Amino acid sequence: MNLLLSLKLLLILFFVYETHPFHVSICEMSYNGKTGCFEISYRIFTDDFEVALAGISKDKMDLLIDFESEKSKLLINDYLNQHFEIWIEGQKIALNYLGSEHVDDAIWNYLESEKIEFSSPIKIVNDVLFEIFSDQMNLIHLNKEDKKRSFRFDRDNPEVEF
Repeated sequence: MNLLLSLKLLLILFFVYETHPFHVSICEMSYNGKTGCFEISYRIFTDDFEVALAGISKDKMDLLIDFESEKSKLLINDYLNQHFEIWIEGQKIALNYLGSEHVDDAIWNYLESEKIEFSSPIKIVNDVLFEIFSDQMNLIHLNKEDKKRSFRFDRDNPEVEF
């Protein structure tokens, strides 16, 4: 119950502050039983994501203008595949970058996993932006059929296994 209350408070704070004094990303993961794939939507603040991508490319990034360029697509794909991983039965699951869209002050990134059998144990590693911000927190909401689970990741807890 405390996690749900914390999540609601974070969402309220998102809308109260024009600039964000804290660093949070939100990921929605759904397992599609028909296709056997995870469908992933990952929201990252644009300015924070630009800093992370510039660290890889060594060039200043402007995702408001460039997020659809081939260079940006490659950088986003590489970054997310390095910092967001799904493991099932000790095997890393391939994630395919589908694209991004700019919504308000964030970039929504869309990924899809290779076809898998959803089984336990599953491990998720999520250290997106941890190399940039010491206070970074990443939230994942995982949906499978009618079940929803939420997880919180930070520098001290960059992975979860269930």
